[in-house]
Amino acid sequence: MEGVIEELLASEWKIGAVVTDNAGQCGRARRILAPRYPNIAFLICFAHDINNLVKAVLKTVFKEISEDAAGAASFLNTSTSKWLVRAAKAMDRRYGDSLAIFTLCETSWNSTQACFASLLRVRGALEDMVFSYRNSSDLPNKLRVLGDVEFWSKLEAAEKIVRPLCKASFRLQRDENTVGDVVLSYMKIYSGFASSELSDNLTELVKLRWNACEQPLFMLGYFFPSEYVVKARELPSTVLTGLDDVCQFAQYYYRRFVSDDDSGLRGEMFKWIRGEYTTSRSADFSDGSVVMFGSMKASQSKTAYCHTLL
Repeated sequence: MEGVIEELLASEWKIGAVVTDNAGQCGRARRILAPRYPNIAFLICFAHDINNLVKAVLKTVFKEISEDAAGAASFLNTSTSKWLVRAAKAMDRRYGDSLAIFTLCETSWNSTQACFASLLRVRGALEDMVFSYRNSSDLPNKLRVLGDVEFWSKLEAAEKIVRPLCKASFRLQRDENTVGDVVLSYMKIYSGFASSELSDNLTELVKLRWNACEQPLFMLGYFFPSEYVVKARELPSTVLTGLDDVCQFAQYYYRRFVSDDDSGLRGEMFKWIRGEYTTSRSADFSDGSVVMFGSMKASQSKTAYCHTLL
């Protein structure tokens, strides 16, 4: 990784951030390189981190139900000449059509939601099948769970928890995501977990990941986008969300990543957070009087420049 960075710097590239997976060796590389390149932000891939959060949820809180569901789905899909045929017939009798059952891919934990949902949507047919063969000696234990009401209740609860995680993961896989998008994703996930019956265990998993983030940088990124700043103003005042604190974060990161000359930045930040600047886009004006931030040169606002970086 260091060789690539040096090669890019030698080619006069401006490197603002380096993003890697959160595997052990990647973490070690970030910790080693961060002190050597203080003007570069070393971040983890948060789409990958959300995927790991799904894994943590399924390996702890929903360990038993995820194993049962994955086992049933896998068994059905591998028994193509017997049990999958019987399941398809049961679906056809009940729904007039047969639907696919997705298996869990352990290298992509987002597939969990698809696996759970595919079982839930044909619950009635699977229960019919198990009931029909309940006295048969060749009905495997992996399929007997499909006749258990408690299994379906737990599966439904697990799918509801995993669904927003997968949505957040897909959101963070888009191009041009910002740290503000990461904050929004964690806020929504935490809110959903906090309202569940298993809130204590689930929220701890989110806190663990949030505590590993460079929180001042991320909160600063949440205050910049016009689509987030209104909600950011409504956050309870803490050491991470107070007006004065956020302005200090802006000064620190401007000096770290851009220039030692941060004159005027603090005042601009106060105005932005207080809503004294317009959030309209240049396209909203027809007379051509507004110039895009990205096309500004020497007179460019430092706050606007920070926005483009984050």
